[in-house]
Amino acid sequence: MANYYPAPEHIRKRVAWVNEAAAGAVCGDLRMEVLEADENRGEYLFLCHTTSAMRNVIHTLHGGSVALVADQAMGSVANSMFLEDGHAPTSQLTVNFHRPMTAGDDLTVRVKIVNASKRLIHLSCEICRAEAPDKLCATASSIFFRTGKEKTE
Repeated sequence: MANYYPAPEHIRKRVAWVNEAAAGAVCGDLRMEVLEADENRGEYLFLCHTTSAMRNVIHTLHGGSVALVADQAMGSVANSMFLEDGHAPTSQLTVNFHRPMTAGDDLTVRVKIVNASKRLIHLSCEICRAEAPDKLCATASSIFFRTGKEKTE
């Protein structure tokens, strides 16, 4: 089965839906935006806004909040693939931390589709502070389990 890379309009539609549906929830606080979408390469760049409430006791961005950012961005891509109905929940998420981030920082998240089979979607991402896009702060990889029907377009 060939990989289907979601078109920019599918990603933007998914992100807009999440921002609206998650209003008042912690993932809604990210107010995610799509900055770039390259469906030919299966790469997508998001902007996520963090808040001071996402800090830990030493006032850096909490590791769980970093995992949230990664999962939300990668999940937006995964849930835009092959689905006419159903979802693609996270079945595995690994986060590696390279530099601290400050709660309240805007973050860029570059998501890449690594592989997609009939039921599993493997994604990776790189997270940087928006003001320092050349300094890698965290990387993550995930596997999502597809449910529902395949897209036919």
